[in-house]
Amino acid sequence: MFNYVEGETRGLMWLRVCVAFGIGLGLILIGQRLRESDPQFGRVLSGGGIGVWFITGFAAYQLFELVPAIAAFAFMAAVTTLAFTLSVRQNAVPLALIGVLGGLGTPFLLRTAERGPAGAVVFLSFVVGGAMAIYVSRGWRPLLWTTVPGGWAAMVACLFQYRPDDPGNASPETASVARAVLQAGATYLWLVFAVVPMWRETVAVRSPAKWPRDGAIKDTSDLQLLATIAPVVALLMTVAVWELEKEMSGWIAGGGALAYTGVVLRARRADIFDGFLSSHIQAAIVLWTLFISLAFEGDTLMIGLASEAAVLHIIGSRSSRRSMSIWGHGIFLMIGFMTLTRIMGNVDGTPFLNRLALADLWVLIAGVTATFWMDRPGHRFAYRYPAHVLLLFLVVREFRHVTNGQGFVSAIWGTYAAGLIVAGLKQRIPKLRTVGLITLFVVIAKLIFIDLSEVKAIWRVLLFLGFGGGLLWLSYFFHNMSDREHGAGTDPER
Repeated sequence: MFNYVEGETRGLMWLRVCVAFGIGLGLILIGQRLRESDPQFGRVLSGGGIGVWFITGFAAYQLFELVPAIAAFAFMAAVTTLAFTLSVRQNAVPLALIGVLGGLGTPFLLRTAERGPAGAVVFLSFVVGGAMAIYVSRGWRPLLWTTVPGGWAAMVACLFQYRPDDPGNASPETASVARAVLQAGATYLWLVFAVVPMWRETVAVRSPAKWPRDGAIKDTSDLQLLATIAPVVALLMTVAVWELEKEMSGWIAGGGALAYTGVVLRARRADIFDGFLSSHIQAAIVLWTLFISLAFEGDTLMIGLASEAAVLHIIGSRSSRRSMSIWGHGIFLMIGFMTLTRIMGNVDGTPFLNRLALADLWVLIAGVTATFWMDRPGHRFAYRYPAHVLLLFLVVREFRHVTNGQGFVSAIWGTYAAGLIVAGLKQRIPKLRTVGLITLFVVIAKLIFIDLSEVKAIWRVLLFLGFGGGLLWLSYFFHNMSDREHGAGTDPER
């Protein structure tokens, strides 16, 4: 539409802009005239006219430099408002989407970074506020799906367009103001995107006639996802705006986790739809995980994540919330690989009396403890058997650097295997007894193929004597327990 040629007179530029404005006006007027006779075509014409006006405002300011920035922003705001108004009058979702996309792109089309982010943030807040007001009124999910990612993307782009850490942009005092403005924008989006969709769904459940949903859409998983990611994106924005260190970012996440936990505790007693509670529970879990991951490291990190995962399993079982158990599985899977990596390494100090060993033991204990709140045998299997194997390797790591360490490993493995067998017999748990027997066979194989060549003679004699006496005692104990167990029931799933 515009083909700017260097050297054009301002009069010719104004003529081109006025012609474009007139084309847009004509499309909108014709679209309104066809609102009753051919509403579909009328919406297409109205949307085209609004698009032409967005391009006209961009050209008048950015290409031809005919109007000041304040006038360009005012015109774009008027066009956005018109798009929202027509969308409500004609019940046309596409018009609202055009208004959102055009409005969110305005600060970047007009390129006003040298003036600071205040104008862009205010304009983006105006566009998001208008779009969310329409969503509250009409419940249009496509409008919500466009506004939320578009709003966050625009705020991130605003941060990159005006970088407060760039010395060429402004003085330190102005940079501080810019950071505060960007932070205010991120906080505004967090509150709007986290609260409005959930509040709207709550009132729709109570009064469906007054607050209709968008067509046949009844699922609220998308609303829960949007409410869950809102505090996370706001946290990332805060970290980027203020260039926070890892530990400080973690403590901010911890504050958000406390706030969301408080909302959950209060909301579970209120008459509110379950999706609100679920989304805030998930947001709290994510923030707690970020807090532990960012604020701590090393052994403390492992202990914190394992404790969180175990608590999630316990609370999830008691409250019948499967999502909490899923989060617990995910965290345990992550720290399981981390524990395996740590166990494959080396350690210095007294075996099992060092921070590394105590942290790894805590992870294994937390994982096994969580299985007592799991209903499915497959889940218990997936936790207990890997924990058993990791414990065996943990013993190897702790005694690897000790003189005659292989002998200590065999003795501990043998005692542990005997304990599993005895416990399996007394509690009538065949699987536990089987694991103990397999472990005992592994110990015997280790005695023959490893300890005979690596352990000193005196230790070899003591090991074989000890294992011989232990096997005799186990056979006697097994015989007595088998007689008592004869005819009694067992619990093969435990």
